[in-house]
Amino acid sequence: MTAQRHDEVSGVHVMAEGRLEGKVVLLTGIGGGMGRVTARLFAAEGAVVVGCDLDAASAAETARMVE
Repeated sequence: MTAQRHDEVSGVHVMAEGRLEGKVVLLTGIGGGMGRVTARLFAAEGAVVVGCDLDAASAAETARMVE
């Protein structure tokens, strides 16, 4: 199933195809920048995202975005 949506963080249209359904990804640096965008894009593709960052508040914000 393909669904198109606009990602506010990266500013691009994303074609979510569920390519990562059933996968778990571990990301570091999810508090901002490329780590945050990657977490959001992987979650949009169906992955379970496990992430960390030195800035716990920023990491928690990203976690809220991908729930």
